Amino acid sequence: RLCGFLRMSLVRKFAVSAGGEAPLFNAVTWSGTGSSQSITGVGFQPDFVWAKAYNQVTGHSVYDVIRGVNKAIFPSATAAESDRSGVGGSLTSFDSDGFSVGTDSGTTTGLTNSGYNYVGWCWKAGGTASSNTDGAITSSVSANSSGGFSVVSWTATNSSSNVGHGLGVAPELILIKSRTSTSSWQVYTTGIDGSLDYLFLNNTNAKANSGLSSPTSSVFSVSHTEGAGSNIGSNNYIAYAFSSVDGLIDIGVYTGNGTTKTVTTGFQPAIVLAKRTDTTGNWTIADDARVTSGSSHFLYPNLTNVQSVSAVTTMTSTGFELSGSGGDYNASGGTYLYMAIKGVD
Repeated sequence: RLCGFLRMSLVRKFAVSAGGEAPLFNAVTWSGTGSSQSITGVGFQPDFVWAKAYNQVTGHSVYDVIRGVNKAIFPSATAAESDRSGVGGSLTSFDSDGFSVGTDSGTTTGLTNSGYNYVGWCWKAGGTASSNTDGAITSSVSANSSGGFSVVSWTATNSSSNVGHGLGVAPELILIKSRTSTSSWQVYTTGIDGSLDYLFLNNTNAKANSGLSSPTSSVFSVSHTEGAGSNIGSNNYIAYAFSSVDGLIDIGVYTGNGTTKTVTTGFQPAIVLAKRTDTTGNWTIADDARVTSGSSHFLYPNLTNVQSVSAVTTMTSTGFELSGSGGDYNASGGTYLYMAIKGVD
């Protein structure tokens, strides 16, 4: 069962482990001071950090070990990668027990603005990237195959092709963004109905059927024509790939009922990412680092909103529970894709 809150300075942490292995995921919160800070209590050196000020209207920003520190990309926007090293730094280092943040004061890119309360979702991939030649395009990969997560980068060839992902099993959810051009985030998934579909992380579109081949245990397909594109021109791309791992990560669908919906994952999640797929709807994220009266308030990856007031998720020992009939999370008859990641035993 979920242990109580452990507060370390300004940080509340919720580590994820499976079978005694090193943690895959941890969510932390901190308060901005206006000065550089070291955010500790993660429990490992993260390779991917997704951050958002949850009490302020700001965009989301992500950082990873392949692109390097201070290189922000924005899930809630179409902008290309932004290097923040010349303005005080945003995420300035990946540390042994967390990460450090600099004095960049940008609304979205600043990670220590005074009066801002932040959440950071942290994943462990495979550390320093390795060259992967499994695909027709050589990729750089940092993979945590036992944890079902990898970070992948490549340079486009302006064609339909494929790249290696390093997981050893077929990924079921892949987030893709051009680093060098303005474009939407392409999200590929086989988690809805078994076939390959795509969505967009930065907007509300319903799912669309993909014409590409489904991912294999070694590669996933990319295209210069489908959706937002994932292999256009000579752009540089980054991808975050996830696969289900029994007892640790569950990627699937649920059907809303408009009242109280219980979703069984077989474990207590620390984070749940979800999206309505049969019609338009916002993406939602709930986690166990932002809990009031036992429930986590939603943040929305495609929006800059503060966390929700009434829309919440309650984590249970065997899954998660949604209350109410909001179209973004529990409309009667609605189809929802979700990814849940295990919490502390």
